[in-house]
Amino acid sequence: ARKAAPAAVVAPSAPAATSRTGSLAARVNTFAEASDSALLAAVSHVTPAFGRGEVIDVNGVPTELLLVKNPMGFRLSLASFPPSATTDTMIVINDEYADGRDMSWLWDVDFTSLRGTGVRQVSGVRAWDMALRLGYDQVPVGAVDTDIDAALAAFLKPAACAADTAGEPGASGSSVGTTASSDASGTSVAAPTSRHIYCTYTAMLAVRAALARIADVADAGVGK
Repeated sequence: ARKAAPAAVVAPSAPAATSRTGSLAARVNTFAEASDSALLAAVSHVTPAFGRGEVIDVNGVPTELLLVKNPMGFRLSLASFPPSATTDTMIVINDEYADGRDMSWLWDVDFTSLRGTGVRQVSGVRAWDMALRLGYDQVPVGAVDTDIDAALAAFLKPAACAADTAGEPGASGSSVGTTASSDASGTSVAAPTSRHIYCTYTAMLAVRAALARIADVADAGVGK
């Protein structure tokens, strides 16, 4: 029997890791005779599919795209990361055919883990529905903009460039909470060391295409 050995697996989020684990398990018999070192080397080179736990370097800040398609997947993605004051969060929700027209499943997701840090930007066709959902879980929202390109540009700006705003989720206007320059209590926070963008399928394609214009994105045309 083989002994347990550590492996540096590129698995930034639970859903991506679960997918890779299943894929690896399906090939165990094929590689049963491989050496431990060969197996560990192979696993260490496994990387996420585009938009599914994919990390893109944007001006020196790791920006992770997290595809969300159902309540369980969204819950797992949120549970993958402990709350951090130095992580900026954006949620982009579309309701095109590839996303699913009925977005009521968002009400089956628990967003309370985001209360402490808030969500800096909410965008997509169903941005206001998402902002309302966050409001019910008392999650501060920085701004809401259905224009994905504009919202992403604002999200990527340093916190110092964002003006402090206040309000209630779902109120009129684009600003409905605190911006990234303040935490949920209004305390000044440092510039982000990482970013998470949770998005439905067509939203992910739009975000990825926008990022490809300003950063190095592998296979930027995939999905188009």
